[in-house]
Amino acid sequence: MDVSLNTLAAQEISLNKAQVGGDILQKTMEKSEEARTNNQSVERPETSRVTKGESRIIDTYV
Repeated sequence: MDVSLNTLAAQEISLNKAQVGGDILQKTMEKSEEARTNNQSVERPETSRVTKGESRIIDTYV
């Protein structure tokens, strides 16, 4: 079985991406839990809709 350096590099990159994704998820979950314990809203702020022109709608955060 012939394994090239490109294959090994691609596998390493995939593993690194998965690790980074896991780290980001972990930090997000920790921040969400911290916000809940501090009675802060973890929800996105309310949006107000602004209609521009005939068919375009823009959501803006308040």
